Amino acid sequence: MNELIRDILDATAPALNALVATPVTHLVGGLMTVIGLGILMQFLRLRRRASEQQVEESRLAKEAEFAAQHQAEVELLEQRLKSQDSALLLMGERVQALEEYLEMLGSKQQRLEADKKSPHFYQHLRLLAHKGMSAVELAQRFGISASEASLIAAMNRKAG
Repeated sequence: MNELIRDILDATAPALNALVATPVTHLVGGLMTVIGLGILMQFLRLRRRASEQQVEESRLAKEAEFAAQHQAEVELLEQRLKSQDSALLLMGERVQALEEYLEMLGSKQQRLEADKKSPHFYQHLRLLAHKGMSAVELAQRFGISASEASLIAAMNRKAG
């Protein structure tokens, strides 16, 4: 072990001798240069970090603005969707009411058609025409065509 220490001292001795032989002003100047370089490197690192932080803050601000815009758009679309839902619901109710009305009209028309085929129907119409009901009234009240009502009225006039 002592030999190892001796070898290390022998190897570093010339450098240490040169260092001891160097004037103090050179040592202080060299030390100041090394310290100055260290301070400069640290300043550059801090500046780079500040610049990176500024870029990151700008990116985050843009993302926040983008998110706020899209949030407003989403809220507007949700509001439109709600109004369309209520409009569709109202339209559905109106369609259902119209379907019920059409069903009622269809059954009424079937009854009228069935009544028209019966001889009693036309006897009843001739009686009303005889009592003075006009062809227009007959057509409107009983759902027959205007020409059919005119024919009944004309037959009644000839018979009368």
